[in-house]
Amino acid sequence: MKFRIILVAAAMVLGFSAAAFAQATFAVGSAPITTVTTCGHTERTGDITLTQIGGLSVAGTVTITYDTPITSPLANVGVLIKGIFPAGVPPAGWVWINPASNLQAKTLIINVPPGMAIVTFPDPPTIIVQGVRVAIADTGVSNVNASLTTTGNALIAGQTYVRVINGIAAGLSSASNVGTAWAANTYTGVTTGTPALRATEGYLDAFAYPESDTGIWTNVVPVMTRFTLSTAPPAGVTITFPGSITASNGKIWQTASSAGVISGAAVALTSTSGLSVHYISTTTTDPTLAEYITVYPTIGIVAPVSAAAGSTITVTATLAPVGTAYDIYGNIITTPIPRFKSCEVPSPAILLVTFNPGAGKTTLLVPYAAFKNALGYNTGLSIANTTIDPGNTAMGTIGGVATPSATSQSGTMTFYFYKQLPTPGGTLPAVGTYTTGATSPGTGLNAAGELPAGSTYIVLISQLLEAASITGDFDGYIFVVTNFTNAHCLYAIISPIGDAYGALALVVAGDRKVTPEGLNN
Repeated sequence: MKFRIILVAAAMVLGFSAAAFAQATFAVGSAPITTVTTCGHTERTGDITLTQIGGLSVAGTVTITYDTPITSPLANVGVLIKGIFPAGVPPAGWVWINPASNLQAKTLIINVPPGMAIVTFPDPPTIIVQGVRVAIADTGVSNVNASLTTTGNALIAGQTYVRVINGIAAGLSSASNVGTAWAANTYTGVTTGTPALRATEGYLDAFAYPESDTGIWTNVVPVMTRFTLSTAPPAGVTITFPGSITASNGKIWQTASSAGVISGAAVALTSTSGLSVHYISTTTTDPTLAEYITVYPTIGIVAPVSAAAGSTITVTATLAPVGTAYDIYGNIITTPIPRFKSCEVPSPAILLVTFNPGAGKTTLLVPYAAFKNALGYNTGLSIANTTIDPGNTAMGTIGGVATPSATSQSGTMTFYFYKQLPTPGGTLPAVGTYTTGATSPGTGLNAAGELPAGSTYIVLISQLLEAASITGDFDGYIFVVTNFTNAHCLYAIISPIGDAYGALALVVAGDRKVTPEGLNN
């Protein structure tokens, strides 16, 4: 009986030894990606290599668990086989990726076929796992690693944990206006300023262009930059982005759809269009330089435009295409790749345009005014800011056309004094000017020297002349330019005995070169 037990034990030891000898041993390595994007949903990871260094493989698996969820469909994950394999290994039709892989759970399973042996050096059988993309956005990781476990075969001790992404950084380091924002006059359509929107990549090769080969690493589309307005332009305003721009490295970028289809056509954003414009590089970007693109949009205004005084439109930028890691059912989205969370920069956003309805103007002409100190003559002016009115419902129609209401606005006034020629053949006196301000004479102005909507400015020209440091008597004509629309003026010449004789100032409109002026009051 004791002899039989010894034989059984010996058989078990031999069996275990044979099983251990049959196992293959793999060395594990990786070629980590240097840097990927903080807001990426489909960021590339480095290759993982399994190189057989001994033994004979048995049917088994290698389970690779990443730090973050995998967002590559199984069909887009590649298993590249290099080295010399024994004949018939792996068998025809061998499935390398195990369908039990749970990508959302960060796990990829690779099947290992039986019968792999080291046929010759220096080309042992090598399994290379590539094409794996992972979600980085909202994970908070600073790098990405993968841990490996096996069934059936063995890994070299200490090689069960590899780095696949070394660093993570913002895709855009900055977005700014290196020009000047527009100031738009919604009554005249005149704008000042020249915006220049600049977006700079956050790390070398953040503006990655697809590799030229057709391997598993190829992106579906290049990385794009998207500019987005904070709100749609008001009706009558068009903001146009050019179809083609030149990047800092001399490469050409063109407009594209949100899915990366190149258009190259100018994109006009209006009150009824979208808010975003995408730019895509049409040639290889430079992985050795921190590149930037600069876009010079233009603005067109069909005045008048209804916009609140001081209202603005701002703009932000982000890498694109923008999307989610998974669909609403938790399934991996196959296209487009790459794909990013919307990470808009800067904060606060870039000022693009400020609308200023208060910059409308009215030009008034007082054909004759007089101030003769010794004789006791003076002229009184009464200027009304009628940009508050009863409204178009109360005012009804004129000639069957509805009377639109004015837009309430305030503004300063500038007076131009043209003195009478003192003697025949003499020299005309210099034109004197005066703009109302905080210390202006008269009544009706606010603390800033503006005439508020619904108010009337009452002043004597003797007071204006003194404020303007214009000495001596005056008789001649006066132009008044108001920084608001719908201004009207009554002027009256006051005699020494207190009588007053006056009329309405002319409202100057149209082309003064060719159009006779009438009493357009």
